[in-house]
Amino acid sequence: MLLIGLASPYVGAIADASAAKKRWLLFYTVVCVTATGMLFFVGPGDVTAGMVWFIIANIGFAGSLSICNGFLPEITDARNVGRISGYGYALGYVGGLLALILCMPLLRGGVGPENHLLFRASFVVSAVFYAVFSVPTFLWLRERAVPVARPAGMSLARLGYTRLAATLRHVRSLPDMTWFFAAFLLFNDGIETVIYFSAIFAREVVGFTMGETVIMFMAVQVTALAGSVIFGHVSDRVGHKPALVGTLILWCVVCGAAFAATTRPRFWAVSLVAGLGLGSAQACSRGLMRLFVPVGRDAEFYGFFAICQKFSAVIGPVAYGVIASLWGDQRIAIASVMVFFIAGLLLLARVNVARGAEAARVLNY
Repeated sequence: MLLIGLASPYVGAIADASAAKKRWLLFYTVVCVTATGMLFFVGPGDVTAGMVWFIIANIGFAGSLSICNGFLPEITDARNVGRISGYGYALGYVGGLLALILCMPLLRGGVGPENHLLFRASFVVSAVFYAVFSVPTFLWLRERAVPVARPAGMSLARLGYTRLAATLRHVRSLPDMTWFFAAFLLFNDGIETVIYFSAIFAREVVGFTMGETVIMFMAVQVTALAGSVIFGHVSDRVGHKPALVGTLILWCVVCGAAFAATTRPRFWAVSLVAGLGLGSAQACSRGLMRLFVPVGRDAEFYGFFAICQKFSAVIGPVAYGVIASLWGDQRIAIASVMVFFIAGLLLLARVNVARGAEAARVLNY
């Protein structure tokens, strides 16, 4: 996550300058599909190989998302950005649900020695699934950007660095985007932490089996899909910031309810509500970010968005692990995640959306 977060703005600057977002998207997709498939060959004791292929797969996946987000300004305008962002995440959750259904027979037996082969085969299924459903994008998505004029003798790599340096010099002209990034970094910390630890919490604290956990995740995909679509429409009607504030309040409720959930039915209810918050927060955040992107800097600025997204995938889980270790209780750790959402709300209050959108519109460098 740290590697892709640091690389995304630079890669985005190159992709924007050369109008080559599709080529970079293809590169990252091939990396993710290949590394995911290679996880099939990781057996008992192959810790280093497992970590290496897992890290490479995540770099490919996260990098592809960063570039994919850069297409949003090309296919939307301010009137429908929430809906299009929501539909995108909703289709992602449909894919996640279908992939889980395909893999469920392989995962039902858990990770014990008697089920190693089938469990590892789920990586092959996931890789093939990813490859097949990426094909329509490369066949039919049209890139509308045009390459920028490159000074004679300047390499594309140097041009990307020059554009990125220029953006950093102009960042003071976009204070509302900066406050949004800070807020997103914090509340996404909470979201990423819940995603990473929900399965562990369900099994170790509530007592779910592996099979029950997979079914729970399938159900969460459905409510996340609903949250993406519903809040995508809501954000276009009431504004992206109010809709996002509503989702963060919902996340605070989820953390408190998870702390108090002591039975399977209660945790099931909490998980389904968390799915609504997951889909809605992602759709609203990406839609709001669209308004802060200067013309022609799509992939680059969504690269900065990726920095916040990926750094938060490091900070939150570490904080959760430290608290769970110190107190010996994951319930306290899950309740503490609420701090990230409250802090995000406080910083989001400083964001003036209209002012930030106007600053991005007039910025030309």
